[in-house]
Amino acid sequence: GVRDTSVDVEHRRQRDNVDAAAIVLQHTPLHVPVLVTSSSSVYGGSRWSRPSAETDLADPRGGYAASKAVVETLCAQRRAAGGLVLATRPFTLAGEDQRADMALARWIDAARAGRPLRIFGAPERTRDITDVRQAARVLVSLLSHTPHWAAAGGTVNVGTGRAHTLAELADAARAAADADVPIVVEPASAVEVRHTLADTRRLQALIGFSPHTDLQTLVTRQAATQPFRSGAVADPVST
Repeated sequence: GVRDTSVDVEHRRQRDNVDAAAIVLQHTPLHVPVLVTSSSSVYGGSRWSRPSAETDLADPRGGYAASKAVVETLCAQRRAAGGLVLATRPFTLAGEDQRADMALARWIDAARAGRPLRIFGAPERTRDITDVRQAARVLVSLLSHTPHWAAAGGTVNVGTGRAHTLAELADAARAAADADVPIVVEPASAVEVRHTLADTRRLQALIGFSPHTDLQTLVTRQAATQPFRSGAVADPVST
């Protein structure tokens, strides 16, 4: 993930993101469509007070985002060789089976345990939160529209085009856990972007719709299926 600081993280990012993508792209015939999951983190956040568009220059912050940018370079090389490939850029996914180290999962854990929720930077920072069910629907639909991939420019955002503040996310986690715990604001690291927001026009042109997120319903659904974990510590939202 974005904030992983374990000693072998760079090795795992290279192996799991870059090397794995390279092997799949290398061994898949050029005429076979390949749908690749990149990340909205390649943008380095939304800039100029507008949604991030696929035509924006990449500005990855940190090793995770950089590894995804390399994956997109591999995809571009496949396209240049005549291959059919599309790299999706999901914006913060939430819902069932979210990784235990991601924000909402940790916030739910903390709220259940009666601990404060930690927000990095400021409660007014925003994220485009995408329901994992909606994202799955988008990916399936994209696989049904492969003839249109060539006109898409090689990348497409998977997001809602609507921003939620970190305060709203934290409130949703507290409500889902039925816990009135405090929020603690801490300094943000360099990898923490202020805002993320998807430009969904290309996605809508490709498949005719974009995801919609009912935030409280999503967080409540995640909490209902999330196992109780002892010793979990709250953390900020991943991009």
